[in-house]
Amino acid sequence: AEYRLAHLLVEIATTDDGTLAPIRPRLTHDRLADLLGSTRPRVTVFMNQFKENGYITESGDAIVVHRAIFAALEPGRATRRAPRPKRDNLMQILDAIAADRGGNPPRKQP
Repeated sequence: AEYRLAHLLVEIATTDDGTLAPIRPRLTHDRLADLLGSTRPRVTVFMNQFKENGYITESGDAIVVHRAIFAALEPGRATRRAPRPKRDNLMQILDAIAADRGGNPPRKQP
């Protein structure tokens, strides 16, 4: 899905003369997921990795695709993955979200 997202962004951003233009109006992660047959959370993870690696910039009205994205399209090359949070940290995050929403945490820590 990561490769397909990079390829889709390049395909949309490439103009008739072969240059990369900003994608306007800015596509939502939900719309990109629909186009890829993926999920929004998965697209969001990849878009964040692309931003961290300097492949794209997202502004209020556009997605700017940088030439560096071609590195993600090379065979055998992928962006680095963010480490998964440990279970204890994840439970603290879920508790904080529930508290912000005025509700109870989804489950208690053992």
